[in-house]
Amino acid sequence: MLIERRKRWLTFDWREKLTIRSCSESPKPIAYMGATWRLPNRIPGEDNDDTDAPAARFRSLAGSDYDLGYKWTNRSLLGNRMHPRSISTNQHHPLAHLETLPHQVKGYMDVTTVLVADDLACLSVCGDESSVLVWNWKLGLLILHENISRLYMPYFTFLSSRAFVMMEYRGFGAIKIYTLTNDQCSGAQQMAIRDLIPVASLQLPPITPRWSVLDFHADIGPLLVHVMPGQPFASEPDERILQFKIQYETRDMRTLTDFFYLFVHSRHLLSYRKNGPVDQTVVVPWAEWGPIHTRLLQMPVSKLQWSRFLNGQKALYGSHISDTTTRDLYILDFNVHPRRLRDLENTPDTLSSGSIDDALILNEGRRGEGRRAKGRFKVIRTPSIIEGKTLFQEDVVTSLPYIKSIRAVQKGSINGYMLDEDRIVELCTTNSLPSLMHAINAYIF
Repeated sequence: MLIERRKRWLTFDWREKLTIRSCSESPKPIAYMGATWRLPNRIPGEDNDDTDAPAARFRSLAGSDYDLGYKWTNRSLLGNRMHPRSISTNQHHPLAHLETLPHQVKGYMDVTTVLVADDLACLSVCGDESSVLVWNWKLGLLILHENISRLYMPYFTFLSSRAFVMMEYRGFGAIKIYTLTNDQCSGAQQMAIRDLIPVASLQLPPITPRWSVLDFHADIGPLLVHVMPGQPFASEPDERILQFKIQYETRDMRTLTDFFYLFVHSRHLLSYRKNGPVDQTVVVPWAEWGPIHTRLLQMPVSKLQWSRFLNGQKALYGSHISDTTTRDLYILDFNVHPRRLRDLENTPDTLSSGSIDDALILNEGRRGEGRRAKGRFKVIRTPSIIEGKTLFQEDVVTSLPYIKSIRAVQKGSINGYMLDEDRIVELCTTNSLPSLMHAINAYIF
């Protein structure tokens, strides 16, 4: 079963495609581990009865063995609060000590992100009060709270329930790795992130003095605590891929780069963990970790990326070309095991060296005609090189191996994509009303 499904993912050979036609009033959904939910309207009088709030946003525990979702409410716009709920019943979660988590976020919330890792939950807010809050949702304790400059989105990403990363914009940019002890996660004393000492600071490639880091954030797939009911297997919690999205600008703010995509395994970042208190940060220059443990790419992908385009060691993207009747989907799979490489060498669907390469996928063209029903793939083991001297001080060479699979699908007006262990979900909206969705396609493997 595992071998068959692996081959289906490699060649984009899904077993079934299901299309769900939505009514014209269906708003964009938000992603869960095992389901898709609608966001209710913020306009008074148009509440969704299931949420019992003028505005509510849910995000599942990445590991739905807890059947956990979250709701935030802003009944007065003077205080936004978080409520741990059971997705199955939309009632207070039985494992949560409090129905409402302590602390309220005041003012307008422009962008919010909720992440959960076992007993911890993080709310990142960009708005009138930009901040990061981390609770032990089971005990009902606020353990971390940090106010952030309103100019920056407070990007916070869990590596595990006791480790997380935050991004450093200053200098060349850096990935700062933090660890927490069990005592810190269960004690009543609230901490500030600025008072924690990072266990490690991994530096990004050196840039020339003319440039600075403008945007730098991380995405990672769901963190499963246990295998979901009914699933024979799932990705190991420590075996996930992180995507860091980086953009630079000149110091005179006149020139922006396209986004760079930096991929690294969570297991490498977790290798810097230490047991017990941290008294010193290990600063790791780019040359000592980046070339071997990362892959840095520039990809003109669709900007419609939902929070669920990563799962395990796979990353899903849609091409951004709009002048053809098809759209390419492609997956970068960083689970390149030596045994898998040997198996691929004699697989007829493997692409020959010249039939598809980085340039073909990353520089899209008119090639929707005559494509095979199944997709194609290639193992990428040669290093990627981004030339230096202009932005970077020297050539940036990265060599983390991966498998690239590609397949053409019928293109809708606007498409966004989500990914889990068993399926790809395609969200189809319209150009006239891009906030509304007219169909959902599920490609089941």
